[in-house]
Amino acid sequence: MDRMCINYALLNEVTEKDSEPIPIIKEYLSLFYRVKWLTVLNLASAYWQILLTKRSQKYTVFLTAYGLYQF
Repeated sequence: MDRMCINYALLNEVTEKDSEPIPIIKEYLSLFYRVKWLTVLNLASAYWQILLTKRSQKYTVFLTAYGLYQF
């Protein structure tokens, strides 16, 4: 199986940062006390499932031996 690695270092340099502090996990776990339903969301392959706008697709371009592609 061929593997591909995309280096987004240059994109990260020009990305506008909008950081927030990491939430305290104990506060969130306390919200589950006496819950009736709990669901699980598997994000293992979520990056393949998130659609990009046409405007943002140009930032995902990568080059392979088979041509130029974008997400």
